[in-house]
Amino acid sequence: MTTTDSAAAAIASERRVALTADGSTDGTAAPPAWVVLTTDGRLGLWTAPPTSARVRVVPCDRRGRPTGTGAPVAGQAEVVRSGAVFDEVRGRVREKYGWRSRFGARRVDTVVLVTPDRPPTPGRPS
Repeated sequence: MTTTDSAAAAIASERRVALTADGSTDGTAAPPAWVVLTTDGRLGLWTAPPTSARVRVVPCDRRGRPTGTGAPVAGQAEVVRSGAVFDEVRGRVREKYGWRSRFGARRVDTVVLVTPDRPPTPGRPS
C-alpha cells in the first residue's frame, strides 16, 4: 500500500468529509459528504458535484467544518450519474451508513469519484 493509498483509506474511514475546490480559501464550510473507498482505490463521495475538477477531501464535522483529525487528500474529481461505479458507491454507502443512506439518496443523484494525486517518485522528474 502506497502513502497515497493509505491516505485515501484513512479518509474513507471517516464518518463525514468535506469536498472543496483545490485552492479554495474563502473560509466557508463545504457541505458534509459521505465517503467510501472503491475497489479501484478511488474515493467515492455521495454528494453534489464540485465547482472544479481539482479538489481536496478533508475530514469534517456534521456542519462541514474541517476537524483537523486527518491529512487532506488532493486529487482529480469526476462526476458520475450512472453505471457500475455509481452503483458500487451507492451500495457501499448503504453498507457503511445504514438506514441514514435512504434519506440522502433522495437528495443526491451524483457520485463524485476522486482519484488521489500520486506523490512524485524520488529521483524522477515530475
